[in-house]
Amino acid sequence: MRRKWSGNSPVSEFFQRAVVCNTSPVISLCKAGLGHLFAELFPKVLTTAAVAAELRVKDAGDAAGIETVLATIEIFPAPPLDPMLATILDPGEASILQLAKDQGISGVLMDERRGRRVAMAVFGFEVVGTCALLLRAKKLSLIPDVGTPLDRIIGNGLFISPRLRSECLRLAGE
Repeated sequence: MRRKWSGNSPVSEFFQRAVVCNTSPVISLCKAGLGHLFAELFPKVLTTAAVAAELRVKDAGDAAGIETVLATIEIFPAPPLDPMLATILDPGEASILQLAKDQGISGVLMDERRGRRVAMAVFGFEVVGTCALLLRAKKLSLIPDVGTPLDRIIGNGLFISPRLRSECLRLAGE
């Protein structure tokens, strides 16, 4: 079952429990100068050593921001992977889905389309991405708007489709 962001329950309940996070939401929020939002939006964020390693290698230019975020996230050793996950997803994506399954956590932060499909269709996880994080932060008055961070993310070379950007702005009332 796919849940779309509505600004109300049940998606807002997603933010009341622990979640497992992949690389792209961390990179995106750090590029927008909003890495602090993870600690403000969730009671607990987990990831794997594989994701932490990817973050440290991929974005050396944002190293300080990424290290600040990683200091607020509980990092687990990469679990042994289900062979199916290892063949269809990259190591970071596969490791967080395996961690979520192993820890009994149903919430996943991920932007990549294939990983999101596997998370929802195979495991029944609830998945939100960077845009939903920005919408929730605006709703809680942690940020004044979502357009500015989206533009910073895009301006720093990360891809957000025009359709997704428009939908995010529409949902934010901007």
